[in-house]
Amino acid sequence: MEHDPFAGKVAVPTLALTGAEDGCLDTRVYDITMKTTDGTHPLFPRGLEVRRVEGAGHFLHQVGCAG
Repeated sequence: MEHDPFAGKVAVPTLALTGAEDGCLDTRVYDITMKTTDGTHPLFPRGLEVRRVEGAGHFLHQVGCAG
């Protein structure tokens, strides 16, 4: 039997980081695909927080540190 990595729920609080200037993936995908109409996250029962990093693109690690 093959393991399906998308079959379960994430059991820990989750932080998703995305670049506000991502030209590869529209950052609204988090808002559209991760929430239900009542604003909950069915796959993230302990919570999902999405933070958009201003000035960052698709590769967040290539952004200079503000110090």
